[in-house]
Amino acid sequence: MQIKELFQRGWMERSPREQRLLKIAGVFLVVLAFYLIISVEINALARARGDFASIRGKLEQGRKMAGELSREKELLLETESKWESIKAAMSRSTETGIIVAEMEKVAQKHGVRLSYLEPGQPVERIYRDHLRVVTYKITIQGDFTGLVKTLKDLEKLSSSP
Repeated sequence: MQIKELFQRGWMERSPREQRLLKIAGVFLVVLAFYLIISVEINALARARGDFASIRGKLEQGRKMAGELSREKELLLETESKWESIKAAMSRSTETGIIVAEMEKVAQKHGVRLSYLEPGQPVERIYRDHLRVVTYKITIQGDFTGLVKTLKDLEKLSSSP
């Protein structure tokens, strides 16, 4: 006997009430199986949408930063240009010329860059065998080791107290 014949004979032996219950149970099992399969996919879709929203936010943040980067580059070039003109004027000055050249030489020796120098007010008193003392605010750029070595050497300059 074939399976189809066995199924038909078993089906016909059932009462109409049993047949109706089996149909309802079959529909319920099909709906349950469909729900289980679809719910996994729906959850995956929800996670993917959340990830997509997060990535989109990061993309917008990156685009904003990229837009700011070009402006920052312009400001850096503008500042470097101003520094070069200020440095040129200071280099010609009898007050600051020697110290600018020496500081720049020390910075280059350690692979860092002197990017700002501002002399303070001169102090007229004896300090470390000097009659006149001028303090400086400086900005140097480079790696940490080079910065530390540069600062150490700047303290030992012959023109510094």
